[in-house]
Amino acid sequence: MVETKKNEIKKSENIEVSGTIFTIHSMESENAKKSVAQIIRKLILNNVDTLNRSNLSA
Repeated sequence: MVETKKNEIKKSENIEVSGTIFTIHSMESENAKKSVAQIIRKLILNNVDTLNRSNLSA
């Protein structure tokens, strides 16, 4: 017989940003929130950088 504790099973949430899917286990974790914020910030900065470059070359 297999026993599982409630705390061992964590709900996962999918966050989709620019076609990239991140699966976050337990958003209540402070580290998870920080890393997601960093990833999203980097993606936004990359997109802005790409837009700026395309505007300059246009």
